Amino acid sequence: MEVYKILLDEESIRGERVAWVFRWILYGVIICLAAVVYFYQRHVAGLFAMLLSVVPIAYNLSLLPLIRQKRSHSWLRYLSVTIDVMGLTLYNTVDTVFTSAFVPATSATLILYPVILFLASLRLDRTLIIYGTALSVVTMNALFAFAYPRFDPEIVSRIVSADIPGQVYRTVYVVLCGILMLFVPGTIARLLKNQQDIYEDSKINYELARRDNLTGLANRRVLEQHLSQEIAYAGRDETKLALLYLDLDGFKPVNDTWGHDVGDLVLKETATRLLASVREHDLVVRVGGDEFVVVLFRIDSDLVCRQLVERITENIELPYYIGEGKIMIGVSVGIAIFPDDALTSGELIEKADRAMLVGKKGKR
Repeated sequence: MEVYKILLDEESIRGERVAWVFRWILYGVIICLAAVVYFYQRHVAGLFAMLLSVVPIAYNLSLLPLIRQKRSHSWLRYLSVTIDVMGLTLYNTVDTVFTSAFVPATSATLILYPVILFLASLRLDRTLIIYGTALSVVTMNALFAFAYPRFDPEIVSRIVSADIPGQVYRTVYVVLCGILMLFVPGTIARLLKNQQDIYEDSKINYELARRDNLTGLANRRVLEQHLSQEIAYAGRDETKLALLYLDLDGFKPVNDTWGHDVGDLVLKETATRLLASVREHDLVVRVGGDEFVVVLFRIDSDLVCRQLVERITENIELPYYIGEGKIMIGVSVGIAIFPDDALTSGELIEKADRAMLVGKKGKR
């Protein structure tokens, strides 16, 4: 599964938790407002609202063990939306029977249908949004169909949108809200996909900035960034660290005789041989041209260092078979050891480079 899809699932779970918290707030506010209507305004509708709000609150409380789980339940989403829509419709039905037949056309609670659809959209499930929209439209129109025969024609003529066209407007409004919410999952998915693409691009660019274009080895920037840190670790752990400065012998004639394309192949093969010669946790760097640096970490003894240097030298001095040609090159190696020869990264590189130059002159 792609990373952004995993993140999308995580956002869906987070949306489920947000909806759970928002439901506490929503029905808590409803109970408070209903209490004012019942105890202050002495209207029975407030009592209905309080009683019906207790049901989704009790349901919300029962979800606590599931909400704590780090995964989403499909059935839970649909049950939650069903309870929200049916609870609102049932309240309006009771209010219609005991208060006024005009509730399906005039009640302010009708604006809660889009709120329920918004809660559904937090789950990032388009099918759930479609289900919630369809259920809202069906129940809302069923209640209107139940109440409409009881409307007083004279009063209907005085109330804007209390007639059938008015119900059509309300239906269209809820459907449009549902369609609008359908864009939420797609928008979140695109945002997460774009974030993943940006992350992957930045990761690639970061790696390219740290790698030599020709050989794929680490470059001088990596050496400068990590050498001081590794020296600090070696000092803390009281271990040694060896820096080898390598320069290929006889490489210039390869370029002059065979051409730069063959020279590049030799450098790539050299990089491969260097990686095969050292341990997995050691660092191999191309610092430029035909010069390389190898950092040997956690050197327990001079013998280990000597063995690794001999292995590197032997592997590089093996024949290079390029096409039908056979190329032989050598290598000069300068060694500086922390803490015996130097205590800083700059001194370590300088002394290894100087030792390499002395060795190269000695070979000549």
